[in-house]
Amino acid sequence: MTEQPEKQVPRAAATGDQQPAPQGSYDRPPQKPGGSSHGVVIAVLVVIIVAGIVVMGVVPRLRAKAALRTETRDLAIPTVVVIHPKRGDPEQEIVLPGNMQAFEDAPIYARTNGYLKKWYVDIGGHVKTGQLLADIDTPEVDQQLQVARAELNTAQANLNLSKITADRFDGLKNTDSVSKQDVDNAHGDFEAKKATVASAQSNVRRLEETLAFNKIYAPFDGIITARNTDVGQLIDSGSGGAAKEMFHIQSTRVLRVYINVPQQYSQAAKPGLTADLTLAEFPGRKFKGQLVRTANAIDQASRTLLVEVDVNNTTGLYGSSPKASGDSADVYPSGEYADIPFARLADCDGPGWQSFAGSHCARARFRQRS
Repeated sequence: MTEQPEKQVPRAAATGDQQPAPQGSYDRPPQKPGGSSHGVVIAVLVVIIVAGIVVMGVVPRLRAKAALRTETRDLAIPTVVVIHPKRGDPEQEIVLPGNMQAFEDAPIYARTNGYLKKWYVDIGGHVKTGQLLADIDTPEVDQQLQVARAELNTAQANLNLSKITADRFDGLKNTDSVSKQDVDNAHGDFEAKKATVASAQSNVRRLEETLAFNKIYAPFDGIITARNTDVGQLIDSGSGGAAKEMFHIQSTRVLRVYINVPQQYSQAAKPGLTADLTLAEFPGRKFKGQLVRTANAIDQASRTLLVEVDVNNTTGLYGSSPKASGDSADVYPSGEYADIPFARLADCDGPGWQSFAGSHCARARFRQRS
């Protein structure tokens, strides 16, 4: 067998030696292992970050524009409140001056002469019917009563003697010892003595009753609003001349409000209407009352109808002093009505209003069913 000579394969040159490229090839840059995959990752991350920024900035704006568009569309729709009207009664509102008074009001005078011994209740005191208010020392009346009792005893003794004489003459008449004229005179004297005794008894009772007036009692439940006397002061009986009012008492559990209603509104003022009284001292509060009576006649001078509204004052929140102003009384019948005022006569502070001592500004609303 013939041996073939071995072919010598060219080996690569040592490190650093460059071999000429084969014929027909082109130049390529040297590539590092894994370089292209890293670039792709970085590009993807950049795209994601940019997309996130865009999303966070644009999406809220889009949502805000959508919300604004929706709100604008909703606001463009008109909103109305629908109610079901009911037929109501016409209302007439008038503002009139009113006069508020205590339900019972009385000055207290003495009915006997003397000096004030002691008083027991001062102003502002609440009293009951029959409660003792004061004692009066009456020395003159005491002496007059003693004299009258002595005169009564004298008249009684003369009556007894006259009776004995008349009886004796009746016995002698049967024996003709005395004349008939003497018998008649004896009986006439007896009757006269009887009349004298009756007169003396009446005088004693009068002085006893006068003496009983030395104690002053409350005529009704109420409040003492004035005390015009003091211990030791001279007291004159009666209510005129030199007589002086000792106490003044008022009953304020119920208050009377008097209102002059013009003639054109008089038909609306009927007894039984409920009323709300408002006071300047208690803003926002109302006190219930009722129209209880009218004068049933038009005053010829003022052409008004006088009406009375009674207001319960059992809590004592409001006194009976009629010197404040700014009160109002809303008077209307119970039941449903349309509260639509259509007439106003005047205001308390408006033109034509005058303030009088002892008067209130009362706002009276009279509502009459048609």
